[in-house]
Amino acid sequence: MVTLFCALALLAPTCVQGAPAAAATADPPKAATHGSTVIELEDDATRVALRDLDGDGRRDVVLVGPAGVRVRIQDADGTFGPERGTADGAELFRWPGDHLAWCLADLDGDGAIELVVLGGDGVVSVHPAGADGVAESRVVLESQCYLPHGLTRMGFARDVNVDGRVDLVLPGAGEYRIHLRGEDGTYADAIRIAFDVNVRYEVGDPTSLDSSFGQTVRVPWFGIEDVDGDGLEDLVARTADRVDFYLARPELPAAPTWSLDLEKLRRELPERGDIDFDNLLANIEPGVEYTLAELDGVAPRDLVLQMAGTVKVYLGGSVRGVDGDPDQVLRISGNLLDVLVRDTDGDGVSDLQMLRGDKVSLGRVLRWLILPGTLDFELFTYRNEGGAFSRKPTRRNTVSLKIPRLLSLIEQVEEVEDEVERQQSVPARRIRLAPGAADAPALDVVDVRPGQLDFFAACAPPLEDDVLRAFRDGDVQRGFQDLVLDDLDRMGDGETKVIDVGDLDTWTYSPGAALRESHKGREPVSSVPTVFEGDEEPAIVVSDLDGDGGGDVVLWRAREGGGHTLQLIVLRN
Repeated sequence: MVTLFCALALLAPTCVQGAPAAAATADPPKAATHGSTVIELEDDATRVALRDLDGDGRRDVVLVGPAGVRVRIQDADGTFGPERGTADGAELFRWPGDHLAWCLADLDGDGAIELVVLGGDGVVSVHPAGADGVAESRVVLESQCYLPHGLTRMGFARDVNVDGRVDLVLPGAGEYRIHLRGEDGTYADAIRIAFDVNVRYEVGDPTSLDSSFGQTVRVPWFGIEDVDGDGLEDLVARTADRVDFYLARPELPAAPTWSLDLEKLRRELPERGDIDFDNLLANIEPGVEYTLAELDGVAPRDLVLQMAGTVKVYLGGSVRGVDGDPDQVLRISGNLLDVLVRDTDGDGVSDLQMLRGDKVSLGRVLRWLILPGTLDFELFTYRNEGGAFSRKPTRRNTVSLKIPRLLSLIEQVEEVEDEVERQQSVPARRIRLAPGAADAPALDVVDVRPGQLDFFAACAPPLEDDVLRAFRDGDVQRGFQDLVLDDLDRMGDGETKVIDVGDLDTWTYSPGAALRESHKGREPVSSVPTVFEGDEEPAIVVSDLDGDGGGDVVLWRAREGGGHTLQLIVLRN
């Protein structure tokens, strides 16, 4: 989405602020007896994972440290048994070397999570861990890989082609080596997927004796989606200059079915001139982007290609790319900032929307320092009419940002930062007190006070009222739709949505703050004692630890001098 609107999302109000609390039910769900376990982590290097190691449906504690792995198995009463290691108290499983990656996965599909280790030599081994210790390890694959030195947590075991079997994805030198697991449990030869590596070096402060030095390597992932609409999951790998599509027929091929050469398409764009200070938004170049959607109701899916201010439509392009002439070409003048392909009217087919920015000069921005103003964005909608977009916009709407005097806004920055920090420090979370389906809405609230954990029934506002939720989850497109597009879809032609940027200190940025406000004045339906005293509140993580469909709680807080304290509370519903 457009950078400006991404920034706007962080400033926009959510509707949960001041939302009336839902009325308590006549017979609210109760948090009955509970199991409580306190775990002290003596260092900051130990990672904690909650996984079902023995296949009984209850999650166990996995402690992964620099020396190896220890476990604590959850008992039927909701408590976690003593730490299980070797007879001499050492780690249950010691790392076989110092150049490896690890993950936790159910390779066999039996419901029990196993420790999977990838060595720097490309050998993948599995180490089952349960109540009786670590069973004899076995090698499942000998391949090739490239790993950074040290001990790395890496999600290299995953179901790539969504067939119910866990595959192995090994990083190599500039490529992934994907080994798909067959029905017989063996792994096929590698499918190689290229990627661009982003390497950043930290050289520290040369004038300081205690400065740190290091290297950060960021490797992009690839996506799994049904590209052509045939019901099979395909693989999409994107680098800075190229997008490769691997279409399942029904197995994924070793080579791309077709590719989109982004670098070649960029060379076809008009050359950009110098920076335009009279039209600042003209300096934002949308470049080349693509969208796959169903436009004409006929398989395969279609390809919509954006090249600067031009949109090209290729019917059936999900299987052949941009070969041949496009079926439709649309152009727009002005500052085109983004192109959206989405169903705007609920008829089941995708429409086209183009977002155009206002002409903003540097002088106009400087005037906003002392005088308030507005910044408008126009959204043009082209309705899908029988598989083709209308030649002219069928609806035109405006998003108008009311900008206060920027000098006064700058003066508020510290106040706003304090308010955001205060809200984000509130640990209250949603919870489902009564057992139920995993996708049922969680409308109860759990919150803390010194030495106590409180549960409040049926008072959380509906999830859909929190329009910033998607942004916090990292889904920018969904967040932009919740914040702006859904309102515009309900408007008629020519209507305007106004967003006032001047009320920053009155907006709600954190779900915890809104949830604490929702139970204000209520008595908790039950409480549980905790080990966390004092004013510093522990963080709350809600998860179903015992598999009963209800929520359980993990509390944690850092200790002075290093390490953390965890308290796991399993509600016995």
